Amino acid sequence: MRIPRTLRIIGTVALAGPVLLISLNPSGGAYVTFGFELPTSQRDFRVYNNFTNSQANNNGSASANFPGAVGAVLAIWKGGVEWESRSYGDGSGDPTQGNLGDGGADFDWTWQGETTSVGGYDSNVVSSGASCGGGTLAYAEGVSSNGWRIRFCNGWTWQDGPGDNSSMDIQGVAAHEFGHALGLGHSGTFAATMYASINGDGVPDRSIHSDDINGVQAAYSSATSNKVSITGITGSTAIGGTLTVAGSNFTNSGNEVWFTKSSSNGVPTKVTGVSSSGGGTSLTITIPSGIQDGSINVKSSSSSGKSLSNSWPFEIGVQTGPSISSISPSGADQGSTAVVTVSGAGFQGGASLVLTQGAFQINATGEAVAGSSTLTATVSLSAAPFGPYDVTVTNPDSLTDTLTAGFTVTDPTNQTPVLLSITPDAADAGTTVAVTVLGMDFQPGAQLTIELGPSTISGASELVVGSTLMLATLDLSGAAPGDWDVTVTNPSMDSGTLVGAFAVIDPSPAGSPVITAATPAQPPVIAETPILVTLTGSHFSTVTKVTIDGQHVLEGFGEVFVLGDTSVQFFLPLVDHLGAVPVTLENAVGTSLPFNLDVVPVTSPTLYMQNPIVFTLQEVTQAMASDPGDIHVLWAAWSNQPTPVPGIVDLDIGNFGTSLALWWALPTAATGVTSATFVIPAEVLPGSYWWQGAVANPALDLPAPVTNTVFTAILF
Repeated sequence: MRIPRTLRIIGTVALAGPVLLISLNPSGGAYVTFGFELPTSQRDFRVYNNFTNSQANNNGSASANFPGAVGAVLAIWKGGVEWESRSYGDGSGDPTQGNLGDGGADFDWTWQGETTSVGGYDSNVVSSGASCGGGTLAYAEGVSSNGWRIRFCNGWTWQDGPGDNSSMDIQGVAAHEFGHALGLGHSGTFAATMYASINGDGVPDRSIHSDDINGVQAAYSSATSNKVSITGITGSTAIGGTLTVAGSNFTNSGNEVWFTKSSSNGVPTKVTGVSSSGGGTSLTITIPSGIQDGSINVKSSSSSGKSLSNSWPFEIGVQTGPSISSISPSGADQGSTAVVTVSGAGFQGGASLVLTQGAFQINATGEAVAGSSTLTATVSLSAAPFGPYDVTVTNPDSLTDTLTAGFTVTDPTNQTPVLLSITPDAADAGTTVAVTVLGMDFQPGAQLTIELGPSTISGASELVVGSTLMLATLDLSGAAPGDWDVTVTNPSMDSGTLVGAFAVIDPSPAGSPVITAATPAQPPVIAETPILVTLTGSHFSTVTKVTIDGQHVLEGFGEVFVLGDTSVQFFLPLVDHLGAVPVTLENAVGTSLPFNLDVVPVTSPTLYMQNPIVFTLQEVTQAMASDPGDIHVLWAAWSNQPTPVPGIVDLDIGNFGTSLALWWALPTAATGVTSATFVIPAEVLPGSYWWQGAVANPALDLPAPVTNTVFTAILF
């Protein structure tokens, strides 16, 4: 069921210049392309920061991934890099997104800083101050392979960060308009950033949707393994310093490194004629003058779209540190002396190597650096405690990197546990059982696990008696039937296994349903569209009932969709907690073992809507769940409406015509799940009603009457 995004005004983007032929997705998807590509010479963009309201520039906190930018400039920069081929730097910088840089296409921008005018149609400049009408928020004009211009409308209150429900989000709107600039039209997918109108205050549109990703990949092709890419930089970033750029697919010669130009005109400052080393994985250059804090790109000598790399953050005068990828060997016996090789990047001559386990520290000797990617050293493990050690490399400039638990000290006596038996050797799934393991060379503190394929169950309350007996308990909740391997692991990290020694038994009668997997395995607790869960397994052909969490029962055709003997589908109801949610199936023979779905929180404000229900009592109880934080739920119902009514504009309480409206504000910092009972007034006529719950983060100021542009402002 597709739920319409209510309170959006739909319109079209304003395009100046030549009219372009719009190419629809040939596979029938919702994205639309304009049918052109921006050449590498038109991948630059700049910002003219002429936003006048204070909220547009009240974010003065710089981000390491966006050096030199704050306020509206920072917000617009973030909106652009979301379309890049891979994570921008380490992908951080926006608390509303897990990653910045999700396009996955042969397309990347080059950031060229700020300018002092709106520029012409082909200037590739983003600015404010446009006079607009008809509810337009922003528009892209002059869009073609020769360039573009983006204007924000001055009739709105703009914000440079989430948290102000009376303002529109610059970053989310910028992300939409950048999609036009690179050649995408409006999408027909409601959740897409390129949908014709805005999602709430625009914050959800910061992160591009799978339909947007499909669109940019259709326009520029998917980024493949032969695309030029930057993976890191090391060395000095001072003017005149030596910088090493790590990556892939650099050409043997003729590479260019592009910098953000000082007082930029949109054309990068370039270091040209650079040869690569390491099979096209490394470039070493001298930092030029005439640059500013911003980002760098590499342009190979190729002429294809793959020749321009992703952007990488660059801050002048910052010394970049070492980066460890691996250590070999990754372990050695206590009392031995090991020669180790640490691989990575950014190692400097004179770097030191240290292994640490808690307060215990092993200082390596004889460290030697080859190039900047390999460090060799000798470590003496005399009297070193058993177990894992963190590996730390420190350059002479005091910058460090640590590989957590990268090296293990093992027991030189090789006291590998030997398992002889486990009693009992079988138990029903869903039970907790006390077991006794017999064997040899068990050490105090040894741990018990059982494994079946990728599944592992850890024992509890392990007790080693002497060196031949272990007592423990196993919790078999959710354990799949089958023969599980039994493993004992000593504190020295030596382990022994008895293969297939413990049987988990399905107590259900033969022929009962058996659930082996679910898609999705981690459904969100609230979704804009109800989540269709598919269970796979066996003996499903006569399934008549699905029970979720022991309290939600789905029965019969229309609620339970049996697709054959191995597949069943149902729409997940709104459960009242996060985490493990058991699901069972019942057929003519019996009931399956519980299979746990891992229900996760929502990551952005969500609208949840329900089909018509009939109020037979004067009260309704419903649970809602979301991320920790201030949460408010708007309830509205209209009688005898075939579809939800998109009529709430001002959110003034009581101003809903013939509808019934109820507000409920959850406590501050409400965590996880909350439920409430709403009393339906006696004057409400019996009949069929629609209801919806809207989760808003951050909280609205309720129950006072509210006029809130989060639910009214529209993107064009």
